[in-house]
Amino acid sequence: MIEIDVERVKPVVSKTVTDTAEKMESIHSSFWDTRIDVCKALLTITSAVLVGTISFSGSLIGPGKEEMVCYQALISSWGFFVLSIIAAVLSLWCSYHLNSYKVLFFNSKGIIGERLRAIGPQENKKKLTGALDEAVLDLTSQTINSLKNYDKWSHYSTATQLVMFVLGVISFLVFGVVQIA
Repeated sequence: MIEIDVERVKPVVSKTVTDTAEKMESIHSSFWDTRIDVCKALLTITSAVLVGTISFSGSLIGPGKEEMVCYQALISSWGFFVLSIIAAVLSLWCSYHLNSYKVLFFNSKGIIGERLRAIGPQENKKKLTGALDEAVLDLTSQTINSLKNYDKWSHYSTATQLVMFVLGVISFLVFGVVQIA
């Protein structure tokens, strides 16, 4: 029976996991940063439009009108803007987790030792190498899968933010056209 020397193999496995993190950063970080920038810019615009329209809602009656016509469009635009803000916050939260993936890899070092110890003695070197490869693949996959979920949520949240903003603008334009006409 051949047993693994955990203390000798652990730094090599940690380096493999860290190299994977570095490769992920080189490939994905510019996309993640762009998504964050789009999110923040749209969040700023949405917040300003929401606050502005609420602040001046009393002035939105229009010339020669006694009351608001089609106020439902105004209320729905506010709802869409609020949903856009919520989607932006969710996207930024998921992006935060995406950008903290190095911490996830670093924190997995304790798990690496546990996973290597769980391999136990093997019949021959080939089986030991196979078990070690499986452990490395499993450790890397666990971290990548959590990042995959954050990436997916961040992507869909940003898309939702954009759609809700556009719907809010359209609703506000409908209100404005009806109110002025």
